[in-house]
Amino acid sequence: MSMTVAPDLVLKALANQERRAVCQYLAGQQAPVTTNEVVARLQAQSADSRSRSQFVVALRHTHLPLLNEANIIEYTRSTERIESGRHLDVASEILDIISRDGIEVV
Repeated sequence: MSMTVAPDLVLKALANQERRAVCQYLAGQQAPVTTNEVVARLQAQSADSRSRSQFVVALRHTHLPLLNEANIIEYTRSTERIESGRHLDVASEILDIISRDGIEVV
């Protein structure tokens, strides 16, 4: 399996606020985290009224697989384990630049 990822895939993965929040959360962790920990974090940061199960479904079926495909995270569905991927540092740097330069991302 190739570890090369097209830049467009990394940028696509960062094009969503929830995926960016997952990256930012994981970048601040020293050890792998669980889906439950990420869901709790996203719900705490979110202004919408989605249920916990709606967050879990979105993460499991959309956000985590795309971040995994982009090698930003390593996601093991069977154990619900999420850890830093090969390109998390790149994603974090992109997010830092956006934040530092005051680029508004909606």
